Amino acid sequence: GFTGTVDITDTSIPSDTLAITVTDTDLNTDDTVAETIVVEVVNDVTGENETITLTETGVDTGIFTGTVDTTFGTTAGTDDDGTFNTQSGDTVTVTYDDALDADGNDPVAITDVDNVVGGFTGTVDITDTSIPSDTLAITVTDTDLNTD
Repeated sequence: GFTGTVDITDTSIPSDTLAITVTDTDLNTDDTVAETIVVEVVNDVTGENETITLTETGVDTGIFTGTVDTTFGTTAGTDDDGTFNTQSGDTVTVTYDDALDADGNDPVAITDVDNVVGGFTGTVDITDTSIPSDTLAITVTDTDLNTD
């Protein structure tokens, strides 16, 4: 038994693609082909659910990756269509059921959470009046662009 880990993009804005990684050497059962596993991902606010297939990054790695897309939406979208409706304030949780952890426990639900920010309306401002040869000042304000 090896205790697996699961990771999802920490912070996102609607329209981002969320990256998901599971690492668990117990899942590496065939050292001749890259294998696949399935994880459950849920928008905790709307209840929308996606079942995502992760693919091993190579033969004999025990590291599985996949993605799920997001789009702006204030209500739950269609389950299992490959895209989440999200808006600022939502949380998206991925759950990996580890069949056997390092302590011999089975199964163990391991989770990680993405926090959705953004979805705010930005503004654009330009110099109100000008004459030829003036330099125009343009300002874009959009908190959705502040991702770091």
